[in-house]
Amino acid sequence: MLLPTCSSLLGFSYQPEKILSYEVGAKTEWLDRRLRLNATGFIYDYTNLQVVQVIVPGLTSIGNAAKARIRGAELESVGKVTEHLTLTANLALLSAKYTSYPQDPLSPAIIAAVGNSPKYNPITKTYNAAGNYLDSAPKSSFTLGAQYDQPFIWGNLSARLEYYWQDKIYFDPTNVLAQGQAAYGLVNLNLGYTSLDAKWDARLIARNLADKQYSMAVLDSSTTFASEGLAGPPRTVLLRVTRNW
Repeated sequence: MLLPTCSSLLGFSYQPEKILSYEVGAKTEWLDRRLRLNATGFIYDYTNLQVVQVIVPGLTSIGNAAKARIRGAELESVGKVTEHLTLTANLALLSAKYTSYPQDPLSPAIIAAVGNSPKYNPITKTYNAAGNYLDSAPKSSFTLGAQYDQPFIWGNLSARLEYYWQDKIYFDPTNVLAQGQAAYGLVNLNLGYTSLDAKWDARLIARNLADKQYSMAVLDSSTTFASEGLAGPPRTVLLRVTRNW
């Protein structure tokens, strides 16, 4: 369900965002193709970056930050340790900041949290978010994985264990701690069978195996931060069977 926006309800409008991107990368193979290393670096320069904010539960506002810059690097590695065991490791580093956002509109709860900040303008009730991190942009994240494949006469059995970790993130341009999520990690497990002719595939998938509690968004009420928001999926176990023709 789409939430109504403050902009549409009040008849306001926002500008289209523009991006100028630069990217460079390399894909390499080593040790007789048993080790693959891929590296990418990028810079994104945004103008009129569109920012979606929750004013109250059920009502969002879309506005434009003046400018933002994202600089990042990603490293992907895949190593064939033995005939059956494969290890993977992926690392992402990110610097994503508003370079200009002089009038970030605030809800009453945010005003209460940043009212004493020199970046807060009590006349316009806005906040200068220049230099702050973009929403949901972790400084670093990584994934570690190990997969074991065992072929046999009727097909292939596989087991994959994966760990994902990400740094803290914020859900508001003010970067107030009350509207953020601390660093967390997730463990996922995948057990699979694929038939010899590849027509049948059955998998037992467990996501967030440790049942880690984390937030994907935090909402605030008209005057105080509420304990409600969008929670990350809890431990989820499913059986998936696929038939290919």
